[in-house]
Amino acid sequence: MLFSAIWIAGASVQYIAGNIAIYTVGKILCSLCQGGYLTIAPSYVSEVAPTKNRGAFLAATNFFIVRATDRYAPGPKSYQILFAVQWGFAAIILTGAFFLPESADWCLGHLESSNDYDETELRSSLFRLHGMSGTRADEEVRRLRISFAMDRQAEKVSGNMGYLDCFQGTNFRRTIISLTPPLIQVLCGAGFVLGYQSYFLQITGVAATRSYTITLINYGIFLLGSFLGLLAIERVGRRRMFLAGCYALCISSLLIGIVGESKSMGAKWIFLILISWWGLVYQATLGPIGWAIASESSSRRVRSKTLSMVTMVNAFGNLVFSFINPALINPDKGNLGTKAGFVYGGIMVACSLFSYFWIPEMRGRSYDELDEMFGAKIKARKFSQFMTPHRDQERSCTVK
Repeated sequence: MLFSAIWIAGASVQYIAGNIAIYTVGKILCSLCQGGYLTIAPSYVSEVAPTKNRGAFLAATNFFIVRATDRYAPGPKSYQILFAVQWGFAAIILTGAFFLPESADWCLGHLESSNDYDETELRSSLFRLHGMSGTRADEEVRRLRISFAMDRQAEKVSGNMGYLDCFQGTNFRRTIISLTPPLIQVLCGAGFVLGYQSYFLQITGVAATRSYTITLINYGIFLLGSFLGLLAIERVGRRRMFLAGCYALCISSLLIGIVGESKSMGAKWIFLILISWWGLVYQATLGPIGWAIASESSSRRVRSKTLSMVTMVNAFGNLVFSFINPALINPDKGNLGTKAGFVYGGIMVACSLFSYFWIPEMRGRSYDELDEMFGAKIKARKFSQFMTPHRDQERSCTVK
């Protein structure tokens, strides 16, 4: 709610800005809110979403990042409209926040810290979020209390958790896994391919008006890809989709580097198809899956701190590559043009190798199971095969 109010203020400042200084103030306020949303929203969703649908809800982060514009307006309205639209989105979030229940984890932590034994709010949260009541609610409260007691016991041993604790013990591996996918979203060349698609279309001979139309069509394809990612994440799995995305983008980037330099008409059509294909694959795999992996792999005790670092790493990476990409592409600098695809193709070879050995499959796993599996130092490739006591119990019940 606080970030929504700041967002409205920031959008208002941008709308009325008459010079770069005032606009910068508004931009800083809006960027502050964006960072807050990208930290708080995945943390909240990871706590309240059912295990079987958790990945899809977390992957939805990318769906709402993808955006497009489909109308031309002359004069100041050409940019003021974009600022004004932010008021509507901020108002929706601000209104919706009044109806969002606190997560069961937060309710239990509040009860324990205040020595309050009234479980009304906790049970209300379980009912509103998961439809739990009666015996099911009793069992869930018992499970939550056991998990909370274990966390409290660990806190007594190690003390309050700070940012350095994200890199100690088993948290080190979990933090690296959380930070890497959002960084790979930058390293894969999204800013190069998606950010400069209109420019590349023009230097390959496509007219400016037609390149704009093709760019709009591509945005529709990107939205479709993001939607397909939401549907596939729980069916295919995080690891499999993320690896497939790394492999496909690696090959596609190399092909962009090869085809983009050709002057033949056939090569131009292949180049257009590759741009659309690259964006579709990215939005269906690395785009949505990266946010799900970042949220699920983080330790419960340091999740908010880990996700804040995830947001910072992603933002810093985008900032750095906003300077690198022009230096690589522009004729007065690196003059690589579409040959920069070779650079990103090579980077994706390294990212693919890292992902194969580090990114685990967390589909259908509760956070208690993930704590146990990371604690047991299970290899990423073996995560999907590992049977925790919880899974053994489920299997025995199924057999009976």
